[in-house]
Amino acid sequence: MKQNRDETSNHIELRELVSEIQNISTSLEKLKIDVENLKNKPSISKRIWNMFGFQNLPIVSYSDDLKFSVDSLKVSNGKIYSYGWVFHRKKIIKQIRMLVYKRGTTEVFSVQYGNQRIDVAQDFQYAQAEFSGFIISGRIPKGKCKLFLELKFNDDSDQVIDLNYVSSNLQTKLSISKRRIKKAFSYLFRGKIAELIWKSKQIIMSDRKFNQSLHLNKFKEIINSYKKLPFILVIDHKMGGGANLYRQRLIEKNSRETPVLLLVYDIPHLEYGLTYYYKSENITFKLDSIESLQNLFESNYINVSEIFVNNLVSFEFPISVIKFIVNLKVNFKAQLIVPIHDYFCICPSFTLQDYNGNFCGIPDIQQCRICLPKNKGDFQQIVNYSDIDSWRSTWHLLLTKADKILCFSESSYKYIAKAYPDLMVNNIQIEPHSVDYLPVEKPEISKKFPMNIGILGNISDIKGANVIRKIIEIIEEHKYPIKVTVIGNMDFVPKAQCLTVTGSYKHSQLPKLIEDMGINIGFVPSIVPETFCYVVNELMYYDLPIATFSLGAQAERVSTYSKGVIIPEIDPSVALEELMKLYHEYYSNNIEEEIIK
Repeated sequence: MKQNRDETSNHIELRELVSEIQNISTSLEKLKIDVENLKNKPSISKRIWNMFGFQNLPIVSYSDDLKFSVDSLKVSNGKIYSYGWVFHRKKIIKQIRMLVYKRGTTEVFSVQYGNQRIDVAQDFQYAQAEFSGFIISGRIPKGKCKLFLELKFNDDSDQVIDLNYVSSNLQTKLSISKRRIKKAFSYLFRGKIAELIWKSKQIIMSDRKFNQSLHLNKFKEIINSYKKLPFILVIDHKMGGGANLYRQRLIEKNSRETPVLLLVYDIPHLEYGLTYYYKSENITFKLDSIESLQNLFESNYINVSEIFVNNLVSFEFPISVIKFIVNLKVNFKAQLIVPIHDYFCICPSFTLQDYNGNFCGIPDIQQCRICLPKNKGDFQQIVNYSDIDSWRSTWHLLLTKADKILCFSESSYKYIAKAYPDLMVNNIQIEPHSVDYLPVEKPEISKKFPMNIGILGNISDIKGANVIRKIIEIIEEHKYPIKVTVIGNMDFVPKAQCLTVTGSYKHSQLPKLIEDMGINIGFVPSIVPETFCYVVNELMYYDLPIATFSLGAQAERVSTYSKGVIIPEIDPSVALEELMKLYHEYYSNNIEEEIIK
């Protein structure tokens, strides 16, 4: 009987789903017409904007060869976050800028472009589609502004996208609807009915997530039954990477016995999120400000026994958050733990890059007073702060109140001690991360020609993308028989025969990927100091020869490794030379002669 009920329920849900797919299909033609009409609106709107004082707006026109979607656009209190994709069928986009027009003024902001979009590549059979993703994050003038994307192409032509219209998501709806319909029919044809229904429910729940977020009072009711239990408050960003992985494991371990609250700042939605974890429970609601959270704690609904400040990068007002944390520590007499996942506690430029883009070495603070106001690094997109004295004094307050400061390497300990020489040494502990998440199996390292340089992770410019691009130029120019393989993603991937970029991967896949790709040399090209560097430990675990620059935890680990080489300067030609020497040492006595030939 139960099976019959389940089958009946599935058939009903399936009929409803097919009906919904048909409704979406019939509306696609209307959306196409709307998008075509959209192309003609800007010329009319320009005259209207001029009437209200928005003169000299750029000329907007959309060709059939330009494909784009603004998947999300959020603006709040002078902050903006947007992401989407754009490519031209016949041209290469070499730069994207955001133009912000306010009465009488025009400001230009950089846009991160070249992110991998596998979904777009699946929908459009053009080489430019795969790495067409863009991200906009930063601060813009408050008040009414007009927003545009300016595209610069490889033939020196340009084109402008009007964000004031596409933010209505007509083109996004069109592309998303097409993808969903294609996937839905794919499931139907393969007979995967249950999976289709489950996927559809996930999409519906995702689309309705904002409307179903719990109200603060409802949240109080839920946790009131655990009022007497001591809570752990974890504060972290939501940007991915090693810090989030560390936090996830921390919560999984502690929430079995103790209620845990996770506070994050969600950049894509420009809002705070608070999640409650306890045993099998997992409840989330949203906050409009840090003051809302403060009211929750002042109402004595929660007893905080521990505050774990995992990472504050991306938080809207980090100085205010630090003061809030210190007050909580004092009021609840809670244990305060501060792990060092980056160097945000030393400088808003949390990778310690100066205004020239180089590692600063933590100079005298007088030099910092000159550097920070001039520094236009990417960190300015998420934290706009130029007073290094107040920054250091506020963080000093937090660090001196901390019961424990966790460093994951000797080098990070030394950097913290250099910036804050009066910190109590007893409060600082060095605890390297574990790599027990790696599979037991190990790859068989290829000892055959040719040399294949392996790079792991998501490679942005600070992770060495520009270094890799220049190394590839040298290889191509001299026709060296050398391959470069990025297991992961890379910003602005150059077209080169010697380069392979695999895309995202799971750690369980690493041994097979390394073996199948024929990687025989590991390279960690980060141009900033790491606080631990998981990648170095992963490459060491797989017994690969490794080279890295003389910076941070990556150099600290490689310097003690029998198959490691420290590259003396951040120079692509020097790096390639050292990598070739390393390959020669471990694999072939004749390789140098073969490469030179």
